[in-house]
Amino acid sequence: MGEKKTNALSKSMKLIYVYAMATGAIFTFMCYWDGIFMSYTGPGTFLAFALMTLAVLPTAFVYAEFSTMLPSTGSCLVFNTVGINKHAGFWSAWLIMCAWIAVPAAGVLGIIEWLNHQFGLGLTGGKAVIVGSLVLCFWCVLSLYKNVVAGKVQSFMLMAGIAGILICSLLFLFSGHWSIANFADFFTSSNEKQWGGNFATGIAWVVGCSFMITPYFGFETVPAMVEEGDFPIKDQKKAILGSVITCGAIYTIFYFCLAGAMPWAELTNGGDCHPFITFEALQYCFGDKIAWFVLIMGIVGVVFPIGTSVLGFWYSGVRMIYAMGRQNFLPKQFSYTNKYNQPTLPNILILVVSIGFIAMQSITAFFDLMAFACALCYVITSISSLVLLKKHPEWERPYKCATGLKIVSLIIMAIIAFFCTIGIGKATWLGFAGYMGVGLILWLYMILIKWKHEKVWMKTPDEEKRLWIMKELEIVIKPEKLENLKRILDSEGARGVMITTIFGYGHQKGAGQVYTRDETPGINLLPKLSVRTVVKDEIVEGIINKVLEELNTNSFGDGKIFIKDIEEAVKIRTGETGNDAL
Repeated sequence: MGEKKTNALSKSMKLIYVYAMATGAIFTFMCYWDGIFMSYTGPGTFLAFALMTLAVLPTAFVYAEFSTMLPSTGSCLVFNTVGINKHAGFWSAWLIMCAWIAVPAAGVLGIIEWLNHQFGLGLTGGKAVIVGSLVLCFWCVLSLYKNVVAGKVQSFMLMAGIAGILICSLLFLFSGHWSIANFADFFTSSNEKQWGGNFATGIAWVVGCSFMITPYFGFETVPAMVEEGDFPIKDQKKAILGSVITCGAIYTIFYFCLAGAMPWAELTNGGDCHPFITFEALQYCFGDKIAWFVLIMGIVGVVFPIGTSVLGFWYSGVRMIYAMGRQNFLPKQFSYTNKYNQPTLPNILILVVSIGFIAMQSITAFFDLMAFACALCYVITSISSLVLLKKHPEWERPYKCATGLKIVSLIIMAIIAFFCTIGIGKATWLGFAGYMGVGLILWLYMILIKWKHEKVWMKTPDEEKRLWIMKELEIVIKPEKLENLKRILDSEGARGVMITTIFGYGHQKGAGQVYTRDETPGINLLPKLSVRTVVKDEIVEGIINKVLEELNTNSFGDGKIFIKDIEEAVKIRTGETGNDAL
């Protein structure tokens, strides 16, 4: 079969698969970024995770309301375009995509480093790029296949990963080495040397804690899959809140057990952020006799969490790009899907970008970049929720987030973003500036060129306020005015017409004169032409003005113009949709 170009997604995702996708996306690189977590927030890492779970929940509640009120692929793109404007929608989507697109490259880097650590393969330089590219191609193929398959694969990896992490936690707790004494210098942090003095410890720990938002972003992937769910819209909140709470509980338990297994300075080498400290702690507690379990933990604690996270963000990133193409934030071709109803070009784009990102070798730069971008996106979305509550309190909200929680979400995310700016290094700022520079060029292109000719559109609960992108004009005229009308339509950009000969009458009942009150005219059916055309919304006004200017003879029977909204158009030969089908 050839590729099927349409803009429809398949409704085949069960709630458990959406929950697995979201939890898998959040479920961080547990045994790869463990060195970063423990270096940034010391023995108190488990507390940092507990606090961050509570800090993220208000934002999760905001997304739960948005996703049930505006159930459309695109999440923050949709939420912030409807809540504020298209510019807020564009930049919030660009920010969250910064975090989402960085995940596949960071994940591949983690797997390669684990292979080198475990088997001494020496995969560096060109070898690392080749192996990483092959892994990325596997994820791309999986994402292009049926979404149910992707959901089942992720569910298996997620459950195996969680089981391995919990077993490892119990081993640490009952190893005989676990001691409360290892929690000395509870709030120490590798960041404190940047400030100096006793005050530095508190600031450094708070900065490190702020970066802990990175292991939590991912719950916003649920709205990205809403159009593919075969469950009630209101149940989305279960997947969003359940994913945050599940991961927060696992993080807290695991890092409590890990922190007590060895002294912090020895475990983290003084806070140098090196990876795989979990495996070093296992060897410290049990020696070489547990080497087999270290290998298993490498699979379920590194490969599986990375696999679930990458697949979740890859899948959601594809849907974000798909939504941007469908709703005129990117070229329409990005909304075309294959025979499995999976977006084609977005998958290829993320594959290409991810292969390019492999060259960025700093795991801390990845980590910090994701945290800052997510916090900024959540700030915009929290503002949007408050604005929309004021603008449209009448809109139905299957799940309603309290106004107080929206305010708390805004304040918390603004604080996190602020402390992230304090801790971000030069390399991360350069990478962020480059990424935002690309976004700026694209944004200016949309403003100066594309949006002048084609408007963005969004579905809202209020159909009367929907932003339509196409209009049908039915212009009823005298037959002798057809050539004039054809010339007008052609000059204004109408790409085709449908002409029907009709007979009828209007207010004058077909009469060509004005009758007095006492006279009763007969009814005459006069010949007319009905000229129908479907055009872009932005050229409607120009057509109407020219018709009124050139076809108006100030006589009875000049005709009428009827205007209708057109939701969608599909060209049968090519499958093109929307304005491209006209």
